[in-house]
Amino acid sequence: MKTLSTISLAIWCLLCMLPMSSHALDKTTEKTKLYIGIAQNRQPYAYLDKEKQPKGILIERLNTLCSQIKADCEYVAGEPEQLLTDLQTYRIQGLLIIDSFVVPDVDHIKLTSPLCEIKPLFLQRQNDARKKAEDFKGTTIGVGHGSLLHLYLLDEYSSLARIHPYPTLESGVFDLASGRIDALFTDEAFFQARVAKTALTSQTNPARLMSSAVGKPDFPATSMSLAVRERDQALLSSLEKAIKANGKIASCSSLLDKQQTDERKPQPEKPASTTAITPVPND
Repeated sequence: MKTLSTISLAIWCLLCMLPMSSHALDKTTEKTKLYIGIAQNRQPYAYLDKEKQPKGILIERLNTLCSQIKADCEYVAGEPEQLLTDLQTYRIQGLLIIDSFVVPDVDHIKLTSPLCEIKPLFLQRQNDARKKAEDFKGTTIGVGHGSLLHLYLLDEYSSLARIHPYPTLESGVFDLASGRIDALFTDEAFFQARVAKTALTSQTNPARLMSSAVGKPDFPATSMSLAVRERDQALLSSLEKAIKANGKIASCSSLLDKQQTDERKPQPEKPASTTAITPVPND
């Protein structure tokens, strides 16, 4: 009888431990939650679609990295200056940098290796395309406001041409097509995604737009990267390991090519994505 009681007690203790073991297992498999700040309208890199869902070639790149480091990433859309403040004040854990000027030592952040590399080029009307920097004397060149490309033009072309910054590059394309400016300085991926497949590049268009490289602009390799707080060394290390595991850094335009190829493939039905825009979490 005493032996039976001992066995019953052992079984009861084992049953009590099962929920605890299951809970412990859940804790070990739980993903880290990361909030990442992104731009609202920087096609094709990062933007919100009609359903206010994050899209873009760098969003897909980040989704891959988040999966590799076993993190549950959610995106917070906003203005770059505010998002940088949110990163510094611990409201978000990362900030997507898209050819923006940041000073890591001053802003107390660290930048990952490049997520992709930009290929700067000039968009011009084919009838008055210029091939050398000195050919731009007396012209007006459009560029994205506050971008590294903007700073480059101020350094290299301001003595030759008027620099016209735009809040969105699409506005610059419109002004170029209508003759308000003479050239637009941008990235190959933007041209391929937003201009190349439109009537603006049609052979029958008398004001046809074309792209050309002029000179050899030199930009920091980290101009397309993810910023994290300088204290978050473990997160930075995990991201760096994931980025380097993917091999050589691709051009942004090649990421666009891959995205378009994938979109043409038949896609199996999938459950709704867990990637979503979320408000900035409260402190």
